[in-house]
Amino acid sequence: MLNHPVPPAFRESVKVGEQNLYARAKELIGDRDPRAHEYTVQLRPFDADTSGAGLGLPVLIACVGGLLERSTRGGAIVVGPLNLGGSIEMIPTRLPLRNSPWASRRPRC
Repeated sequence: MLNHPVPPAFRESVKVGEQNLYARAKELIGDRDPRAHEYTVQLRPFDADTSGAGLGLPVLIACVGGLLERSTRGGAIVVGPLNLGGSIEMIPTRLPLRNSPWASRRPRC
C-alpha cells in the first residue's frame, strides 16, 4: 500500500478484497493464479472521508481487472462494502451518494 500512514479501515478493506479474490479465483479470473502476482494499492479520496472504509468491492474489481489486463469502464462508480463471505452489504441510504459532487458528472443511462 502506497499510503503512509495506512488508515486501518483501508487496510481491512484491502485484506477483504484480496481474500475474496483468492477464494473466488476460479470464478473471477479462470486459470490465472492471483497469488503469483504482486499488487500495489493507493487510496485517493475524492471527498472528505479519507478512512477507506467499505472499499472491499472496488479493491476486488481493481485486482481482477489488473489480472485480466482489462480496465474498468470509464465513469463507472463502484460502491458497497464486501464481507469475507463474499456478499455485498446493503447501503442503508442512497441519498448521500446521489448528493455527492461526482454523482452529477456520471453519464445517465
